[in-house]
Amino acid sequence: MYEKGDISFIDACLNQTAAPQDVESYVEYWHTHEVNCTLREYLGMSAEEYASWVKRGDDAIPEILQRRGSCESAERTPPAYVICPTCGALIRYGRRCQYCAVRARNVR
Repeated sequence: MYEKGDISFIDACLNQTAAPQDVESYVEYWHTHEVNCTLREYLGMSAEEYASWVKRGDDAIPEILQRRGSCESAERTPPAYVICPTCGALIRYGRRCQYCAVRARNVR
């Protein structure tokens, strides 16, 4: 599970470090920890995606992931974190890797 500032549920699914069925553990974590953001923000969903998930339940998640994965890169918002191509470290988008100084926005 992630704490505030880490990768969201949706981003974790897109990066294949979480599965759609893991949403319940993310929701439980949000309810039991002081996260200081809304559940929608914690899960990494847009307002439209969140409304669809609330209305349709977990069946909406694969569709959300499919839409996110098929977006043109120009339309997608940059991920919160990326993997440095030089050393493999997890770095925040737009920042330099602390190990090899590669700027994260160049990592796409």
